[in-house]
Amino acid sequence: MTHEIPREQNGDQDLKTAIKEKTEMQITTIVDLAREIGGEGAHIDDVFPLPPETRDHAPIPEWNEDQVNRVREVARSFGYGAVEDVPSGLRGGVRIAEGGKVWKILAEAELIDKDGDPTDLVFAGSPHRQLGDDELDFLKTQYSEDFPPGTTEYQAAAWVAKLKSDGAIAEQPADLSIGYEIAEGNPVVRKAMGQVIEVGQTSRGQRVVLLKIDRENYQEEDGKPKYRHQPDTARVMGILSEALSTQGRHEDPVGFVTSNTYASRQVAITRAGLQNGRQFGVAMYGRETLIGLNASVPAETPLNHLPGDLRVMYENLQKLLAEVSQ
Repeated sequence: MTHEIPREQNGDQDLKTAIKEKTEMQITTIVDLAREIGGEGAHIDDVFPLPPETRDHAPIPEWNEDQVNRVREVARSFGYGAVEDVPSGLRGGVRIAEGGKVWKILAEAELIDKDGDPTDLVFAGSPHRQLGDDELDFLKTQYSEDFPPGTTEYQAAAWVAKLKSDGAIAEQPADLSIGYEIAEGNPVVRKAMGQVIEVGQTSRGQRVVLLKIDRENYQEEDGKPKYRHQPDTARVMGILSEALSTQGRHEDPVGFVTSNTYASRQVAITRAGLQNGRQFGVAMYGRETLIGLNASVPAETPLNHLPGDLRVMYENLQKLLAEVSQ
């Protein structure tokens, strides 16, 4: 799903006008749906409440079959629960696989090199999150890979990146001498940080790169572990945009490859594109891709997730509208 800088338009004001019109239409769609479900006087707070911290704990809405079908129809129009992959609409440039659970990384890998023929494939992963037993069992059962306990998401991303490097695997991975500070705003630095590393090439000549998602771990006064200064989705896109600019690649688009579970990230990507003046887009893998990996896949997006999903989309669209209306 594309959120790009329209090259046929001139100036920031034209860009903002185009995004504003689309955003207003999307907000109206959600508001109208809330009234359709809850009645003419219904407020969005009542029909689509904010999700709890754990999405699975959200209550199941008391909607009839027609209402459920209608809500799913609108949710799918935003990308939630799509059966098939949703392309970014971009051509060339860089694609970054978000990372996450190991089957999510593998699903992103299925889509990443096919989405608009990119020149660079970036696999992101956290060195702080350890794979769960379910992920280790999946790798052993489906890939005959016996990873030890303590294997991190970043190590899993490196393994997938190696699988994707079917053209050549670098004998010595090359640090690309670009990175970011683990500090407020994650400023980009032009030196070897061990965060952006080229590991190989595909058989089509696409460069395969690893991106480490770093953070600062600390403890609060009560001893509770916390972390900070981890770049979010928008900042990761910004870091890649700045890295491309240092190489003179000012026109190359950047696409984010993720699950349709978090379709609201499309809005964050739009905001990041505005801030960086570059074509940004989102590609989302569908349920069919997960099924092809023999991963556990629900038949549909859980019904109790939909109210919160649409509310988060609504809130993010409101923020975007405020930004483009200034």
